[in-house]
Amino acid sequence: MKYYLGIDIGGTHIKGGIVNLLTNDIHQNILSHEELNATDSTSSIITKVRKVITDFQACMPLSKLGGIGIAMPGPCDYAKGIVAIYGVPKFQSLFGLNLKEEIKKVSDLNTVFINDASAYALGEYYAGAAKDTSRSIIVTIGTGLGSTFLENDTVLNELTEGIPEHGYLYNIPYRDGMADDFFSTRWFVNTWNMLFPDKKVTGVKEIALRASNGDNNAQSLFENFASNFVEFITPFLLNFKPEKLIIGGNIAKASDFFLDNIQFQLKKLNLITKIDICKLWDMSPLIGSAIYTSNILENMENTKEKRHTQQFIAPTNSTATPSGEYDIYPAFPLGKGKIGKGINQLADWIEKHSQIKIDGYIGVFWDELIIKLGEELRKRGKNVRFFHSSVAMKDPQTIEKMIAPYLGGDNPLFGTITDKHLVNWFDENKLNSIQPDPEADLNIFIGTGAALSQWKAPLIYIDIPKNEIQFRMRAGAINNLGLDYRKDNQQAYKQLYFVDWIVLNKHKKQCLPLIDLLIDGQREWDE
Repeated sequence: MKYYLGIDIGGTHIKGGIVNLLTNDIHQNILSHEELNATDSTSSIITKVRKVITDFQACMPLSKLGGIGIAMPGPCDYAKGIVAIYGVPKFQSLFGLNLKEEIKKVSDLNTVFINDASAYALGEYYAGAAKDTSRSIIVTIGTGLGSTFLENDTVLNELTEGIPEHGYLYNIPYRDGMADDFFSTRWFVNTWNMLFPDKKVTGVKEIALRASNGDNNAQSLFENFASNFVEFITPFLLNFKPEKLIIGGNIAKASDFFLDNIQFQLKKLNLITKIDICKLWDMSPLIGSAIYTSNILENMENTKEKRHTQQFIAPTNSTATPSGEYDIYPAFPLGKGKIGKGINQLADWIEKHSQIKIDGYIGVFWDELIIKLGEELRKRGKNVRFFHSSVAMKDPQTIEKMIAPYLGGDNPLFGTITDKHLVNWFDENKLNSIQPDPEADLNIFIGTGAALSQWKAPLIYIDIPKNEIQFRMRAGAINNLGLDYRKDNQQAYKQLYFVDWIVLNKHKKQCLPLIDLLIDGQREWDE
């Protein structure tokens, strides 16, 4: 496909443009723009995102596009389109929301999510100030601090020397806070208003205007910003050794008041990294997200093994076993009308409620369930929102450290049965921050541990036999509890035996009196 739609969701705006991949620019310079307040309600923000997408129907049918690329601030689960932004004053109402499912309400195009700073960086690499560089750091300074470390057109992560986790700089400790507190619009506004309460401002543009008019106080504030920035960024320049440092974002529009200062101070430190201001400005994330989406979709695997075994899944129905013979599929009578089958009957039950919690064992194919259930509920005219428990889990490194005493180190067989509970995997403040949208018809809190939330809602539990979990793990289709990467088989099975199954069995036992609907999670959702 020649055309892709690029969307940039920022703290103050949502912007979209159709990108021509043959020329790496905006098709006919046609853009869609919506003002945004990042503290608005879930419905308000989602409505504006969808409007930016549908605005382009007038100039080009969405069916002629190859896909949609959405650039958004982190942290997010970009592969799944789940918002995980927490602890900063923006998009709090979206915490845990499956944004990819929201897009499906207006378009069935494949949608790919990317960090906004990464999209910005790729846009500058393909068509802007970072073009043809072998190594570069691109920072965006606006509502917050975004950052990306590039090697050619590859976004690097923390596995590369000199790069922080995920390439994020915003959460790096700096002075009495974190970097985002010092390299953002709010630092300028808060500092100025604290120093000059009788001359309050609402944005950096006002301070820059004062500086251009010769205001010494305004000029001094930009000098302080430059000194702080050099102090903060120097270790990363020394360790990563980029060819270029590109500065973008709204603050960069005031570069006349700080860029020379930064270059002067870096030169005094004998740093030879070239400092430049971005060239594409607001177009960077649109172009970067569109090209990234094209690359991802072209390399997407069509098929992926879900279970590695020759063993069939237990049948939905079985015939009675003659008396005296071994019964491989034992059954117990529940009474008539107690068992349903297929996504339609599940939707029949769910649509009667305004809130639902869906919990379950590890190994559940949550993404597939959401796709099927969301599609069915949309057909019925339901405005449904999916919120994910996974964003409230502690990070994998913290979890690994917590469970290490039970895994017996490198011993191939022995470990210790854990005394932990599932709640220990979660940040309870995050878990309780995931709130339903009162403007939606139906809110679904979904994922392992959903029952731990404070939502007052019916509980569905999805169970899976342990052998099926192992088949899926052998195929690399699932990971251990709380991890986002694959362990080798020996360590993975040890964690299952000594930790995961113990913790999840205790959790399931606690859930049993509360379960309203029990689902067999070992088969396809439309079977």
